[in-house]
Amino acid sequence: MPSAVRLQNLRSSVNSPIGKVRSRAPCNVNDALDYLLSRGVRIDAVEVGRSVMDLLRELHVEESTVLAGLLRGMPLTEVEISNMFGEETLEVWRRDREFCKMMHANPLEAPRLSLVSMIGDFQCLVIELAHAVASLRHLPMSSLSRKTKEHLQQILKVHVPLADTLGLKAVHAELEELSFMHLYPEEYDHMCVLVGERLQKYGTLLGDTIREMELALANLPQFQKVSSFRVYGRIKNCFSIYRKMLSKELKFEEVMDFVALRVILNPKTGVSEQEACERVMREVTKRWKTVEGTTRDYISNPKENGYQSLHTTILPEGLPMEVQVRTERMHECSEIGSAAHYNYKVEGLHELI
Repeated sequence: MPSAVRLQNLRSSVNSPIGKVRSRAPCNVNDALDYLLSRGVRIDAVEVGRSVMDLLRELHVEESTVLAGLLRGMPLTEVEISNMFGEETLEVWRRDREFCKMMHANPLEAPRLSLVSMIGDFQCLVIELAHAVASLRHLPMSSLSRKTKEHLQQILKVHVPLADTLGLKAVHAELEELSFMHLYPEEYDHMCVLVGERLQKYGTLLGDTIREMELALANLPQFQKVSSFRVYGRIKNCFSIYRKMLSKELKFEEVMDFVALRVILNPKTGVSEQEACERVMREVTKRWKTVEGTTRDYISNPKENGYQSLHTTILPEGLPMEVQVRTERMHECSEIGSAAHYNYKVEGLHELI
């Protein structure tokens, strides 16, 4: 892509309504991109920074953290950062710089030791994860150097479990999938073929089941425990399937949660989340045959990373389809985890060390 076009794309992305970030520093993200380009920073480096910026915005962190993530590794002085982007951004940038020094002191041994000192510093942790995702998004599909392979192994061993512990589900999934694709391209391609063949078997079944479930639940908001709901489907990613097959010694066709339906709801005022979710699940199990032994209550018994939901597996037209029922609050925590709460305390992180 010509440099002029890439430059225009960079500026357009941050000028769009979706790309806006509430500015509390003297200069905002758009100013930061323009300033970096004016300082002669390579466009490809700025594009990686933009990927970091986009991910941090999705995690709803403060602008000072977004800016510090964008400015990581850029050739700027502390005086420049303070004058252009404010003391708050400079403070986050300083802490992140120290974190980077520990991470790069010994790429294979330092990460876990570094995390010890960063416990409780949520800003630096999410910046690190955002840079890990960005590095994979921009990694070309080619033969890997030893250093790149070590970096990918480090992501799988350190960053993936960290994202899981923080409850950053989308980040966790992308890190896994992209690392798998680059480290084990043959296995990844094979899984893609299997997934494609399986999807052909399902045909329009997923969409048909979604519509059927919407109709089955349509009357609930009028007289039961739920004020509103939405239903959508998801396909399990290749790495998750591959890992499950290895860990549980399953054949591909034995993976029951390959396709899942998610019912995301809002309880009526005065109705508990558990009660509303159970009412919806009763409607589901009344209308579809279920697979014995697949019912799970992660609301009463949340997973270690805080995940909450009700699960079961139904058999529309004889094909397994997992159903997950949870509230909007539970779903937000599932997708972006503790990033929804700036003052989150990193509980359970010691288990990674």
